[in-house]
Amino acid sequence: MVSWRGSLLHYETLVCSHPKEFKVLHQTLNTTLLHITWVILHSYIF
Repeated sequence: MVSWRGSLLHYETLVCSHPKEFKVLHQTLNTTLLHITWVILHSYIF
């Protein structure tokens, strides 16, 4: 669990040093995840 917290802290440090780039990356990841979830849900429903 120490490595998980360490990597999270490292990620937060990166976000603080490059806020604009990470905001775009984060939005892209969220959109992609939403799209994948949507596709999976639809393939199960229909």
